[in-house]
Amino acid sequence: MRLTLLDFLPEEEIHNFKKTDSSLPEKAGEVSHHSNINLKKNGDRIQVETFGYSLRYQERNCRLIICLDITKKKRRSKN
Repeated sequence: MRLTLLDFLPEEEIHNFKKTDSSLPEKAGEVSHHSNINLKKNGDRIQVETFGYSLRYQERNCRLIICLDITKKKRRSKN
């Protein structure tokens, strides 16, 4: 089974993600930063910070996307 980033998003977040994804930088070396909600394998929702980095790899344009779970950090800051 092949998964895409959309498989990790709640239905209501997909439109926002697609809008964000299209705004990722095309030039190698530029970094974008966004926050959104992702789904864990068990269906739990977590808040993530997403960093996108455009690069060339083996003569192909690629994107490296890193998602950091910031759920606990956000909960602590609310208390």
